[in-house]
Amino acid sequence: MSNISSDGSVTGLGGLFDASGRVTGNGAPGATGPAGPSGPAGPTGATGATGATGATGPAGPAGSAAAVYVCQSLTLRNNTASFPFNVTAGSLLIVAGDNYGSDSPGVSDTLGTSYSLVASASPSDNEYLVVYAGIAPSSGANTVTISGETSYPGIAILEVVGATTSVDATAVSTPYKITTTVTDDFVFVYAGSQHSGQTFSPPAGYFLGGSANNNDSCAWAFVVLPYIGNTLAALIDLGDASSQQVAVAFKT
Repeated sequence: MSNISSDGSVTGLGGLFDASGRVTGNGAPGATGPAGPSGPAGPTGATGATGATGATGPAGPAGSAAAVYVCQSLTLRNNTASFPFNVTAGSLLIVAGDNYGSDSPGVSDTLGTSYSLVASASPSDNEYLVVYAGIAPSSGANTVTISGETSYPGIAILEVVGATTSVDATAVSTPYKITTTVTDDFVFVYAGSQHSGQTFSPPAGYFLGGSANNNDSCAWAFVVLPYIGNTLAALIDLGDASSQQVAVAFKT
């Protein structure tokens, strides 16, 4: 029996073919084919805008002033003195002296420091006072000599850190005070007398940097570390016609 009808269509096979020979019917769909390959990566996106600058942080604490202190000091009834310990290059060296009868003593030391006269006191009963200052050019042992002193010489030597040779103010004898123009000065006072046996205490705010007393004369060195203010009472009256005092305010 033929499965092809007069119009050419296939019959008898469940309608699997139509007149054009194409498969018909209700067969199940084929399985899904495998996924195709991934496409190429797309172009890189544009860079985003820069973020805003953050707020400025709070200010840091104020810095503190440089420390000012006396490394070492010595006072003698003599015209020469050696620092007890090696001095350090860059330190301020202060040399003060008094004597009876010479108004122009000079200063030198074994390190070759260049000293300048920063203050002197007019003679009282032939008592002369001088104060010299310089910067140590190198470190090492150091012996200081005041030349030209005649009778009853006295000497005070100090090594100071944090002060300079620049002088803010000076004062001698009466009215026993020094007036500064800036704050934080390092104030040094030297006093001498050609009479022995006197006692001399530092006023409030000072400390005694050294003293010397022999059968003929006395000497004292006082300092303030540092002085903050304008007018500073210097020393009390020694009550001695042959005494002298000189004060120097060094800038720090």
